[in-house]
Amino acid sequence: MPAGSALAAESISFDRVLQDLAAVRAVDVPFTETRHIAILTKPLILHGTLIYRRPDFLEKKVTAPIHQRFTLNGDQVTLVDAQGEKRTISLDMAPEVSSIVGAYRALLRGDRKALEFNYWTKFSAQNNHWELQLEPKARKLSQVIKSVVIDGVSARITRITTEQANGDRSVMRLQAPAGQGG
Repeated sequence: MPAGSALAAESISFDRVLQDLAAVRAVDVPFTETRHIAILTKPLILHGTLIYRRPDFLEKKVTAPIHQRFTLNGDQVTLVDAQGEKRTISLDMAPEVSSIVGAYRALLRGDRKALEFNYWTKFSAQNNHWELQLEPKARKLSQVIKSVVIDGVSARITRITTEQANGDRSVMRLQAPAGQGG
């Protein structure tokens, strides 16, 4: 076996994933989100783009079957619905949203302490493929979100699965940004 092959076969660590994610300055990623909602007879499938800019800008643009935009910029959350109606709130006014947003921010900043302060975490990896399971510690948040499972390869998130306490579930698959494979 050539020198370095044993190293290549080792699984990536949680700290390394966090370090790699923290190094990402900006990304625009096409996504497909499948929402399994109890009151619907079939899943709702959304298409769009996720945009991230360090340190704290995150935008989810839904382009099909409806147009909708969810923007997080600093501590302001703005939703533009399919009719073009715009609503902006401060994260201070929505503690549950703030906690969920905080998890994504902590992950993208590589802040393990913040993640583990608010969530029970379980990390597993095989080579460069990894999975992070988050379960809220706060009772109030756990009444809304049962778990979030984030899958990735190296410094790229490939899937986010969110299970709500009521049984509804969302699976967002993120495509590789332009110029990156697989």
